Amino acid sequence: MLFGMMAKQLLILRPDVSQYQGQNFRDIEKKALESNSQTIYIQKIDELENYPQDSELIIISTSQTNTELLNKKLKDRKVSLWIHPNSGYDNLSQEFVRESDFPIVVGNNIRANAVYLYSVQCFLDSMGAIPFSKSWKSDRSFPRKSLNKESVLVIGKGHIGTKFCAFLESANFDFQILDPFKGHVDVDYSKVSTVVVLTSLNDTSKHMLDDNFFSKLKENVNIINPARGKLIDEEALIKYMKSSPDSKIYLDVFEKEPCDFEKFHFHKSINLSSHIAGVYNDIDQVIIDHEFNVINDFKNTQESVFKAKYFDLILKNKITDGILI
Repeated sequence: MLFGMMAKQLLILRPDVSQYQGQNFRDIEKKALESNSQTIYIQKIDELENYPQDSELIIISTSQTNTELLNKKLKDRKVSLWIHPNSGYDNLSQEFVRESDFPIVVGNNIRANAVYLYSVQCFLDSMGAIPFSKSWKSDRSFPRKSLNKESVLVIGKGHIGTKFCAFLESANFDFQILDPFKGHVDVDYSKVSTVVVLTSLNDTSKHMLDDNFFSKLKENVNIINPARGKLIDEEALIKYMKSSPDSKIYLDVFEKEPCDFEKFHFHKSINLSSHIAGVYNDIDQVIIDHEFNVINDFKNTQESVFKAKYFDLILKNKITDGILI
């Protein structure tokens, strides 16, 4: 038996879109998803009242969707599939994921390469910016950190952390990994010169970088965080920054967004961006293609085939030792 919808009418509810998406994103998305026969794309939950109670329903959410409120309003509806085309999913509670009787498919694959490359760019910049010039420089100097003295702590060995570790290994950098869920728990903090945060946010990782963490580091360690803002206790980070004026700090995500960057401006080597590590020129179309493919496969493939194909993206499969990681 096919996994997908047997009803005559399929409703797709898309209550939110991310801020970085283009002005005509909804129109393009609606056209693409409604190209499937008997599919209706709606933006507001109140519009569901216009359709039969037993209509099959697909939800598409973002990291800003109030999923708790949405779930309450959907209690009398039959949700068949939930697509969350983001890599961060901390607004989907562990209890909700565990108890859901439909697949929740996330979008790590959409942004993984972009966030990985953002991390690499920040890391290489921290080593020393390339001194480009418009004329020949006879001194041929490059004020770059010693490559054989750099030691990196990678926090998180998921999709992106694995790629970043492969980059470090291929370039012969010394590195350590901190990821309790993958068995990496022992760290020699005295060696660390750069910390790259690439883990997901869950109950065990919130404020993972706190006063206790920073107390283990030597002075002037570089910090790179393109992952989730609440992984770092910003008050603790600011204390560390004040004690380490020569550290280089790269932050793309923050505890509260939008963030007031002013509080970081005292530091001479602060580098801030507005949650754009995973953004690139054609991301809108990549998101739509992902959604279309997931829905099409869900409708037209066997349940076992669908679950095997999307195993790494089905959120329930990310529950390890009772924790959604």
